[in-house]
Amino acid sequence: MSGHPRADDLKPVVTDRSTSTTAPPPAPTRPAGSSRNAAVLVLFTAMTNLAEGVTKVILPLLATRLTDSPAQISGVALTLTLPWLLVALHVGVLVDRFDRRRLLWAAELVRLATIAGLFVAASADAVSLPLLYLAGLALGVASVVALTSGAAIVPSAVPAADRERANAWVAGAETVCNEFCGPFVGGLLVAAGVSVALGATGVTFVISMLVLALLVGRFRPRADDRRAPSTSRSPPGCARSGSTACCG
Repeated sequence: MSGHPRADDLKPVVTDRSTSTTAPPPAPTRPAGSSRNAAVLVLFTAMTNLAEGVTKVILPLLATRLTDSPAQISGVALTLTLPWLLVALHVGVLVDRFDRRRLLWAAELVRLATIAGLFVAASADAVSLPLLYLAGLALGVASVVALTSGAAIVPSAVPAADRERANAWVAGAETVCNEFCGPFVGGLLVAAGVSVALGATGVTFVISMLVLALLVGRFRPRADDRRAPSTSRSPPGCARSGSTACCG
């Protein structure tokens, strides 16, 4: 009534700061099987590229037993790489429209059938240059399908947080096994015998197919993934982009 403030009005107002603070966001959870998928892809890439590196040695060495012509021998080696120039774009279209794991299985089956045919021919002493040319083309096309599909499957198999590391491991396994270890192992196997080399290569392709079955997830491309054809690496002789080219 007198106009002076009361003692109750002069009490400081205390706010509860514990209620005003926001809780930290929960840590992102990784999809189940993501770590296993990365390991499976690296192991599959290592094995299939090791076997492919071996074939780069086997076929030209088989050709040396049939002819002394450098042109014909180099032609056998050319059949292994020529499909990168001829069918890479077409394979990229297929990869953007079909299940990538099934394409990998199909490529491994073609490789296995080709190696089995060469094994039978070598055992029967029926290897010829036309057969080596045909086998080289089949292996070359299968290589384009396998490497392109393997590059495109990474985003579906590995979460974005782990994708850069997985791409690095896959590209490293491809380069080391295909370009360095494969030819060296191929030379050792051929020294032990052509049948031994072809048999070991076929077994490696079989094991790689079994390893591929361990992948968890759905690998058919989504509608928003079908924007541009995927290619995994440049043809030999050009600047290599590696398996990381389509995995961003």
